[in-house]
Amino acid sequence: MLKFIQEIINAEGLKVGLDYEIVSYLTMDDDLEFFSIDEWYKIDSLNYFQIARIKENHFQEMKKLLRDLEPYPLDISPTPDVENPTFYLLKDKINVSVAILFGLGVVQILRGQYKGQFMLYNSTKMNESDLITEDTFDEMLKLKLYFQYISPIGYHDQGIEYLLNNNWNNAKFLFYSRPDEVRKKFKEIFDTTKQRKEVIEVINASNTPEWINSEQMYQLLTYISGSSTKLKAIKELKKIEGCYQQDTTKKNSPYFAPSDKVFTNLWDNEKNKRFLKARHITNMRQLLEHQERYLQKWSQIGMHDNLSGLDADGYKYNEEEW
Repeated sequence: MLKFIQEIINAEGLKVGLDYEIVSYLTMDDDLEFFSIDEWYKIDSLNYFQIARIKENHFQEMKKLLRDLEPYPLDISPTPDVENPTFYLLKDKINVSVAILFGLGVVQILRGQYKGQFMLYNSTKMNESDLITEDTFDEMLKLKLYFQYISPIGYHDQGIEYLLNNNWNNAKFLFYSRPDEVRKKFKEIFDTTKQRKEVIEVINASNTPEWINSEQMYQLLTYISGSSTKLKAIKELKKIEGCYQQDTTKKNSPYFAPSDKVFTNLWDNEKNKRFLKARHITNMRQLLEHQERYLQKWSQIGMHDNLSGLDADGYKYNEEEW
């Protein structure tokens, strides 16, 4: 989530109308469902406020702008001002309509180093002394919902997916408007994410090398057992059906064996199997990726020239950092 946020500003003590102005506006349809004026009128209110010279306050300026537009809604009002808000300066432009779906609002800073910047805030913050934890938790969830909604491809929040799929009765209260409609949209997002993952897995599987050579085998054995030798790697390869030496006339010519059979051979060893299952490795592509990260990790600390003797089981704990 933090990759979307440029800065987090504690706005306690800042005054609406002096330090910032609320620039997210709500309206309702006949079914009393909330919409942003951007969605209702098909406009870009933030772009307007970015370039307009405001003579009165922002709300009056917006009402003038919308006065002659159709369809005229039941009412227009800014999202609520709250005490002790936290402002979030995002790296990308804010989508006001999506923010309102989750009870978030938008402010424009009027003075100081952030003058003119637009920021998100939680417009449904309760600010009760006995609900501080609830406020903080709800605010984080609303932000996560917002980022997931606007980034259906580049972002996958598994916690949000679990919440919406398994605890809808509580999750729906995080939605400020049209919960069933938004839930359907999230289902489409997560279904698409699942399909993309399946495609990527197929691509990865198709990219698995057909053959494993003796040098690769040495590195794999070193990764799995913590130590190995190149002679042992060659011996293990020669046990595998289909193994051959590239040039039988040269003593140091590398050996090759089919990658799928190499993995099966490794898996059939109970000690190896425990190691692989602990890391959820079920095919050669995954094993090669883990082993590559292992090499990179030790390379970073200057041990890439002497991998033998490393404690693979000890490395398990470091691997959890990835």
